[in-house]
Amino acid sequence: TLDNEVFKVTRGSGMGLRHSGETADAALANSMEFGTIDAPGLLKGYDICQYHRFKDDIFILCKGKAKGDKFINRLKANSGFYSLKVEQESFEAVQMLDLETSIIDKSFRIFVKPKPSSLSSPLSDESYHPPKVHINWPKAYIQRIFVIILLR
Repeated sequence: TLDNEVFKVTRGSGMGLRHSGETADAALANSMEFGTIDAPGLLKGYDICQYHRFKDDIFILCKGKAKGDKFINRLKANSGFYSLKVEQESFEAVQMLDLETSIIDKSFRIFVKPKPSSLSSPLSDESYHPPKVHINWPKAYIQRIFVIILLR
């Protein structure tokens, strides 16, 4: 912190540290995904067509709700101290990160659409993130939107 205080993280990986995202990502993969999403035929057995995760956001495309729910329950059972929450399910459209994926005329369409829980305002200066995070936040947010638009 600015006054040179040091805090010991006793649970999780801390926030704002260089290794925090990668540590949390590796822990979730190790506890929940290994032996599940990488097992030959397992996804197919649950009728899972696509499984994508970015940090703690997961996008699952499945053929049917019943088997999809069973798959999600399996992930929850293996997730350890991570608490998985299904934010949205639909037969028409879902949001993930700052995108909305819709089914239109039997094909997928992707639109830029920030979700309500998106960080659309700067972090508090009391968040203990390094000063450069606070200084670069506006520029990084704008760049992220342009990257999303270009990837469409």
